[in-house]
Amino acid sequence: MYISVKLTYWGLAEKRNSCDFAQMNRMWIKKNQSILATVAVLFAVIVCGIPVWIHLAEKKNEVASESYYRALAAIKKDDPESLKTAQAALNQIAVKDDSKVSRLASLASAKISLQLGDAGAAAKIYEMLLTKLSPKDALRPLALVGLKTSYDVLGQSEKSKNIQAELASLGFLKAK
Repeated sequence: MYISVKLTYWGLAEKRNSCDFAQMNRMWIKKNQSILATVAVLFAVIVCGIPVWIHLAEKKNEVASESYYRALAAIKKDDPESLKTAQAALNQIAVKDDSKVSRLASLASAKISLQLGDAGAAAKIYEMLLTKLSPKDALRPLALVGLKTSYDVLGQSEKSKNIQAELASLGFLKAK
């Protein structure tokens, strides 16, 4: 009774039954079909797209990791040519993206530069890497130690002292 009175008040009809409501629902769906289709597509993209995106990111990291380990495995003891070849491969990995693997590749490339006697190139790589690393990143102390070593080799003691102070503030070295 309440429903029929309300519907009469709204001017819809004196009496409605469930068939009328079903018809109204069908009309509403037909009227809003484009909106419903958009919502359905958006839902499908989110539900299907996120797992695909995660899978692709994992696959990309897996490929980069394999390349990283292949480059390191190619290094032969006391062979500067193998170091240069490995460094070239590591540099290609380092510039691809901003993943942990690319950061590790940058660290390894800078270390190879030091081994080859090019402290200036190593310092540039470490400095560039430090701009990408957050203060809490676990790789930051490694990059700082490498940069300090590069500055020591280059004879830039003032810069080396600043790096040593930063390492001391992180709890890795004693300040002098």
